[in-house]
Amino acid sequence: MHSIWVTDKDNLDYWQNILKGEHVFELNLTGILFKSSDLYIPDNNLSLAQAIEASQAYWNPIFTKEAEARKEYLFQGKVFVKRKINSKR
Repeated sequence: MHSIWVTDKDNLDYWQNILKGEHVFELNLTGILFKSSDLYIPDNNLSLAQAIEASQAYWNPIFTKEAEARKEYLFQGKVFVKRKINSKR
C-alpha cells in the first residue's frame, strides 16, 4: 500500500506548526481517503501490548474533540498539485 499523508483546511495551522517550514501544497485528490489522528500513533515508550492497542486505535479511530483537532488523512489515488502554500516558520 502506497499512501500520501494529507490534511484539510481546518487543521492546516496545526500541521504547519508541527512541520515548521516544510513545504506544504494545496491538492486536488481523486481516490480513497482514510481519516485518523496522530493522537493514536504509538510512541517508543509503550510496551508491545500498548503499541498494538494504539495501532488498533489509529486504524479504527473514535473521534474525540482532541482527536478531531489533530486529525490527518492517508490518501491513495491521483494527486494534482494546485499550488504551494506559504509555510509558517
